[in-house]
Amino acid sequence: MAEQVFHVGVKGLLRNVQGKLLLVRETFSGTQYYDIPGGRIDEDEKDPLETLVREMREEVGIEAFEVVGPPIVARSPKKIPIPGGEIALMLIAYPIRTVDSKEPFAQEPHLTIEWKAPAEAGELLRDKYPAAFCDDIKEL
Repeated sequence: MAEQVFHVGVKGLLRNVQGKLLLVRETFSGTQYYDIPGGRIDEDEKDPLETLVREMREEVGIEAFEVVGPPIVARSPKKIPIPGGEIALMLIAYPIRTVDSKEPFAQEPHLTIEWKAPAEAGELLRDKYPAAFCDDIKEL
């Protein structure tokens, strides 16, 4: 059996004081979908938390946060196209909270941000994430 190669995606599960989760709504070529702020580890990054710091800053303008629980880890059901084929994606989602009063805001033109109750967030993310992962989100 051949070993499978993965990209690793790191996500930030940011909750507000009302307990809602921050989601980004992405629009590409007229298609919209919900996602969790974050992205893939860059080649020069040594640690998933380094990636999380960069991605939270780039996508939603959050620079100061702390991890408040164990990560949720899952294999994405989606494959990423690469030259010559596809590659699988592993996800690491860290529950976080901000440590200052700065509010998140969309940093990229194709993004909007929305706060959703965990149960609703879990349903909105089912297009992109595995069912067990979405169920874990609903329990936050």
